[in-house]
Amino acid sequence: MQSSPLAESIAPPALPARNPEPASQRPVANPGAGRRTAGKLERLAAVGLCAGACWLAGCGSTGKSSSEPEKPKTSEIESFVPVQVKEPDPIGKLLLDLDQQMQRWSSLVLTASTSEEQRLTRAIEAQLQSATLERKSELIAQLETGPPINRVRAAGVLGFTHLAEVQSPLLHALSDSNHDVVHNALISLAVLERDDTPLLEIEKLATQHPEASTRSNAMYAMRCILGRKQPLARTPETEGALRAARAGVVDTEPFVRAQSALILGLFGDEESLRGMADLLKDGAPHVRLAALEGMLLIGQRSKTGKGPAARHLTQALASGDKSMRPSVRRTLVRLAELDYGSDPKDWAEWAAKLP
Repeated sequence: MQSSPLAESIAPPALPARNPEPASQRPVANPGAGRRTAGKLERLAAVGLCAGACWLAGCGSTGKSSSEPEKPKTSEIESFVPVQVKEPDPIGKLLLDLDQQMQRWSSLVLTASTSEEQRLTRAIEAQLQSATLERKSELIAQLETGPPINRVRAAGVLGFTHLAEVQSPLLHALSDSNHDVVHNALISLAVLERDDTPLLEIEKLATQHPEASTRSNAMYAMRCILGRKQPLARTPETEGALRAARAGVVDTEPFVRAQSALILGLFGDEESLRGMADLLKDGAPHVRLAALEGMLLIGQRSKTGKGPAARHLTQALASGDKSMRPSVRRTLVRLAELDYGSDPKDWAEWAAKLP
């Protein structure tokens, strides 16, 4: 997904996928193990077939009459064991394995801070993509017609295919009567990250759904999709997303407020700067950091937004939360492309000269 490092660090992909089955009751499994074993056995079987064909063809090259082929030794016959190719996992087990990987991926995305954890996150995502691509038709069928638990799990992993053909089933799942299906389909649409994804239904979920977790995932999905539409053209659809983000900065859920601030930054919405400045005092640290990133984007993308953004930021540097001052200063350095030091007066002097 294309976003700034700061935005990624403060705005991880939504809340973990829903799974009504307690984690303690789920067996640990490796969804890729069966496929790797099957692939290895298939290669071994192919080698065995080739070897058998060569053995039969080689019977005529021993100098003996072709009507009297050389018989294999008894010990060779007794030692031959046919290779057994493992059948694919049943769909229920596959979905359980994928769900466990999805839960692990979600947890790492939320908490990964070291290079090793980030590498592991990418490795799990690659495994999920490989597994879902291999059996995407079955997963789509389970999303559309499977039992409830299978629909929930399929909704959460289909986005990892990164295929256009899963977009329509996932969009249809947004109107599902099962809220867990809706919740997970939003995660998949965020991971799918297609710039041609219709936003209307997602916008409604972001602003009207009673569950905070679903509003969070909807706003996150909208941010990911809008991030792929750069530069953002003002259309009736994107204007709806802008209105949703403006409303979202006062949502009761912190994650919604954070995602809304980042969306307003993508739009370069200068009109939202005052509300964004209020978020710099938010009780949730990740919301304050998202507000900084949003204000920086507004200053960079709006022709007339740099001066107002700079003045709001210098005011926060001078009188805001002391714990936030290093982050505010770093944001100002990125906006000014210069470092005027730690004295707020020097920054205020610079900001005052901007139009």
